[in-house]
Amino acid sequence: MFTAINEIVGIFEQHGIVKGRDKLLPNLTLRQRRAFMNSEYASKEGNLEMSPLSATVKIPTEYLLNYLSQYENANYQIGELLRSREETIIYKVNASFRGDPYPGALSAIDYLMCREGKSFEERRYNLIMAWGNLTVDEENKTLLLESDKSTIHDFVKAVKASENKNILGKDYEEIPNFEIPRYFMQVRYGSTFSKVKHIRVYSYFADDILFPNGALWRDA
Repeated sequence: MFTAINEIVGIFEQHGIVKGRDKLLPNLTLRQRRAFMNSEYASKEGNLEMSPLSATVKIPTEYLLNYLSQYENANYQIGELLRSREETIIYKVNASFRGDPYPGALSAIDYLMCREGKSFEERRYNLIMAWGNLTVDEENKTLLLESDKSTIHDFVKAVKASENKNILGKDYEEIPNFEIPRYFMQVRYGSTFSKVKHIRVYSYFADDILFPNGALWRDA
């Protein structure tokens, strides 16, 4: 894998992105790597259910906003970022809160299903991560989420383990609704190199993270 990565970096450095991309297709090292990956997929009886895409669902963003309306009040309304995309992709994880394999799966879903540009801002669909057993309530145009495996406190505990200043040191119940986007922003960008990998990845890629007893979302 690292040999293939070195080939990619070397070709881009020598020829630039556009010409380098054309030279990657016939590159012998990459062809051998593709053949190896295809062989591994076949020998392990690979199928589409092995893909993280099998754990996703696409919903109208209206359903998500209806669900998040429980966090709105007279002083705070959900911002325009989530509202700007008509549809939303939800990655459903009914498991105990942890890292691998979920960070890699979330980033893969972004590139495969949501992103149209170079940054996570350039998405066709919102990318949401839901920890628990998710049900799409078509009748009421909202979401139902329950779990006995993961809670918002698992996320906050992981953040507090590496952060002890400012708003990141607060428990979820201490955070006013209008400060939740600020909390989420600090999780994404503050002290980047001190946070554990899965917290960094979840916070970077997800527009919204849902737990049965709490949520984190971006306003901008």
